[in-house]
Amino acid sequence: MKRHLTLITALAIVIAACGGDEGGDTTTTTTAPPSIEPDQRILEVRYEGGFAPVEFLFSQPPAFTLYGDGRLVFQGPQPAIFPGPLMPSLQVVDIGVDGLSQVLAAVEAAGLPAITEVINNDANQFVADASNTVITYTDEAGDHVYNVYALGLTDQDAQLNSLQDIITVLDNVAFSSPDAGEYPVEQLQVIVSEAFADGGDIQPTIEPWPLAAAVDELPDFIMDLKCVVVDGDEAQN
Repeated sequence: MKRHLTLITALAIVIAACGGDEGGDTTTTTTAPPSIEPDQRILEVRYEGGFAPVEFLFSQPPAFTLYGDGRLVFQGPQPAIFPGPLMPSLQVVDIGVDGLSQVLAAVEAAGLPAITEVINNDANQFVADASNTVITYTDEAGDHVYNVYALGLTDQDAQLNSLQDIITVLDNVAFSSPDAGEYPVEQLQVIVSEAFADGGDIQPTIEPWPLAAAVDELPDFIMDLKCVVVDGDEAQN
């Protein structure tokens, strides 16, 4: 019987419900908010939804995750092959005081510290099957979330332009640094379903099952999906 691995997500702080937890005046601040620990997430940008296979949607880690000590984890270049690698390329770079200052200034300009949660679906009357851009900023008051559909695909007002500016700054500080390296995997969430094994005319790539536990022993997640979180040597393999 074929077993088909459909997801491995490598950010230890972004573990879904099947197991694992997430781990001042920003216009002049050059470090993270004072109550934020160095290894705590202060900013995350992820893309959710859109017209794509469910296995693709489940396999996408955040586009950017910024920690309090200035480490920025981001998705690196992906090879133009199909099927692509099971694990997306994840890079990490220390953006330093200057980079952190640029990001926090963009966050402040977008007004994220002043909101709790905003959902903007205005573009759904113009664009079909786009994804939502979800930007989460964390300070001593907690999470500030702006969720916008089809960001950058239609005419935008000043607010949406300022959100786009955050992503532009993150792009610049991430990809302009020559010091980026591979992000060390500490914990993986694995979601498995045999329902995705049928690729039609595309011949599947079959690999040995990498986990110690058999598929039938994994905890149920949702629908016909099973889910487990692994770490240590099992995550490295």
